[in-house]
Amino acid sequence: MKEHFDQANFDTRFPVQIQYESIKRFELHWHSYLEIFFTLEGSIVITSDNLSFYLDAGDICFLNSGVIHSISQTGIYNRIINMKISVTEKGPFYKLVTAD
Repeated sequence: MKEHFDQANFDTRFPVQIQYESIKRFELHWHSYLEIFFTLEGSIVITSDNLSFYLDAGDICFLNSGVIHSISQTGIYNRIINMKISVTEKGPFYKLVTAD
């Protein structure tokens, strides 16, 4: 199995992408952004460098850019929040804007 580079297109005004999803399988890959997984329901396993990290409901995992990894379900239905954060944008601070 050959790994591949995964690319995300970020908005330069707010270089963060947040997804609510279910994971079945994502083959070996790496990317230039930080990635955070928060397991809401069920469980997933993240494998990197022959180490496996099992995330159950309530667990969080941070992956640095450039880390080769794969993600898969454990046989249990899952729902996760996946956050991708650009490390290539120039701005040092970003603010979430909320409606008043």
